[in-house]
Amino acid sequence: MSTSINTQAYQQHLNLDAEARTYISRQARMFESMLPELLTKYSGQWVWFENHQVLDADLSYQALLTRVKKSVGEQIVLIKKVEPTISHS
Repeated sequence: MSTSINTQAYQQHLNLDAEARTYISRQARMFESMLPELLTKYSGQWVWFENHQVLDADLSYQALLTRVKKSVGEQIVLIKKVEPTISHS
């Protein structure tokens, strides 16, 4: 399985400090490992994901981002859209 790279998100990832990059990478691996399960409940939605759980979800990225910022401010978090990945085998 592979995923497409969002150039803007990737650039932001490069600008993070080492600790933040490690955190985001770890959360992204957990997200990918749970993708089949997430697809059954959150397909097509944006989720705030941390440590094997969805903390919040919404069809609107902006609505979710607003709630996350109210909750944690400018803290680094993983927000990702739940959608099937495309395999390039």
